[in-house]
Amino acid sequence: MKRHVVVFSGLVFVMAVFWACGGSAFLTGAKVALQENPPNYERALKNLEKAEQQTPDDYEVHKLLAEVYFRRPAVGDAGKTADYEKAEQAFARAAELAPPEKKTDIAKARFAVAQRLLAAQNFEAALRVIENVDVTWEADPGEYYNVGLLYLSLAQEQDDDAVKQSYIDKSCGAFQKGVDQVEPKVQAFMKNAQRDPDAEKELKDMAAQLWSGLGQCKIAKGELDNAIAAYEKAIAYSPDNEMYGKTMKSLQANKGDELIEAGKCDEAIAFYDGLLAEDPQNVDILYYKGKAHLCADDFPSAKAAFDQAVALAPDDLMLLGDLSNIYIQEKKYEAARDVTLKLKEQKPDEPAIIFNLGLICSYAKDWQCVVDNMSQYLSMIDKDDCDAHDFMAAAYRQLGQDDEAVTAAQKAADCREAQ
Repeated sequence: MKRHVVVFSGLVFVMAVFWACGGSAFLTGAKVALQENPPNYERALKNLEKAEQQTPDDYEVHKLLAEVYFRRPAVGDAGKTADYEKAEQAFARAAELAPPEKKTDIAKARFAVAQRLLAAQNFEAALRVIENVDVTWEADPGEYYNVGLLYLSLAQEQDDDAVKQSYIDKSCGAFQKGVDQVEPKVQAFMKNAQRDPDAEKELKDMAAQLWSGLGQCKIAKGELDNAIAAYEKAIAYSPDNEMYGKTMKSLQANKGDELIEAGKCDEAIAFYDGLLAEDPQNVDILYYKGKAHLCADDFPSAKAAFDQAVALAPDDLMLLGDLSNIYIQEKKYEAARDVTLKLKEQKPDEPAIIFNLGLICSYAKDWQCVVDNMSQYLSMIDKDDCDAHDFMAAAYRQLGQDDEAVTAAQKAADCREAQ
């Protein structure tokens, strides 16, 4: 009997503590419930409702209520949030009650919830959370980076151009605020002769992330020069980051392509020459320089640039494939055959390469080459190819092999009838 009395007394004591602490104890209980894996939204909500009864003017209670309403899955409708209206009312009440020094907590809470919803692919809910909220609060650089990414991700989900642009602008605004905040910190830190190497790397990595984010939003805005300038900064802070380097190469290629499309061939050549002066063995730049020479109707210079690229990357199948197509378009069939033969050496069992080689031979009027490659191609594929039989019939006729030409033409006809 004594033991039961002790247990009962302990329970009374615990309940007394909860009621004595008021809403703060229930608030703690709600936070604990939200830390569970997965979060226990129902228990958190019950605790918050009791906390609201005890301390109705506690802004943090309403802030957490809003988070729970937005994040809690609706019964029987997994993936959707439960109650937007209640969530907005709770956020509004939290903003009304928050002391001046805590006002920014509401905006931060909104963005934190939106990020979780975005990670769960719940774009509609994420948009609702940050609708009409601007980045007006003072955050640390990491928060600005996350907010910038959030807006950029949401922009990609928009069909309306005006809405998309507004999110891109907000993304740029967040990244720029982060850059403005982190740059003075980096400069001040670098003046310290006794600086900690780990802390230096961490700060520079954050600066690089923010500059790369700014570069991404400038790409989304179509501001290529500004994007390149941003990535130059990112690479300066983090020169070993492969992703930044690849993005910069792509941007530089696009910059040159813009000049080519505008008919500014000589400017494009000069642009790529400037890049090659700094990086003379850059395969991508050599490739694009070749395209710039084609733009200027200078095939010998184009081929010289392409040959340099192939010499540096003889196993680059994408490069060889692109060059094969370019040479065909330029009606330089011998050059096309040379690079396609290199492709064949790399991938001897790839039917598409064998077919292309036969096609190039037909353009070059090398009829025996057409027969050899199309025959090999047909032996490699499971489904018949009517066009290949057509090419063989034409090649046999040119070779004066009339019987073989008739047979190939009949196979082409049978092939089409079977389709």
